[in-house]
Amino acid sequence: MAKEKKGRAISKGTLMLVQTAILAALMLVLNGTGLGYLKIGVFSLTVMLAPVIIGAITVGKTAGVLLGAVFGATVLTLPETQLFMSVSLPFTLVLCVGRGLLLGFLCGLMFEGFKKIDKTRLWSFGAAGLLTALLNTVVTIGGIALIFGSNPTVLEALGMSGFSKAKVFTAFISLVGVQAVIEAFLCTFIAAAIAKPVTVYVNKA
Repeated sequence: MAKEKKGRAISKGTLMLVQTAILAALMLVLNGTGLGYLKIGVFSLTVMLAPVIIGAITVGKTAGVLLGAVFGATVLTLPETQLFMSVSLPFTLVLCVGRGLLLGFLCGLMFEGFKKIDKTRLWSFGAAGLLTALLNTVVTIGGIALIFGSNPTVLEALGMSGFSKAKVFTAFISLVGVQAVIEAFLCTFIAAAIAKPVTVYVNKA
């Protein structure tokens, strides 16, 4: 009996490791083919956050952090990110990679909390996806406004010369409003439609 339980634990751990690796590989493929980001206005509409959410929910916070790091690394390859890197590489790394790590961890943490009170096991998946997408928007725009909102080079490139940090934040929110809604919808749907059945399968493995 003990050997059987140990075998199941090893099998489940291996499954989770493979699952995380597959999601990471998927992200690299999406980024490499250009399908992960769709340029709309100043920023890019992304589906790259979806694998992070799926991993954080189905595998846990550690997987969320690892996948968040991959997400952050892909953001560094975007053309619009080059502007911020030319101004401050360390702050750009924090804003991109640090944000990915934070989102992956918080998504897993939120789901753990939600499922404790979600007796139906229905809304906790979608809620974790929705809040992670909204946090991504707020942290991204807030970070840019806070870190680069007073830099003349950035403001001039974005057509916001003379803007205060608060006005930069407000302007960005208005620019990415539709994009943020689309990303929030996608993340909510994907978390509910994909993460839940995967979680059920993994728990039975």
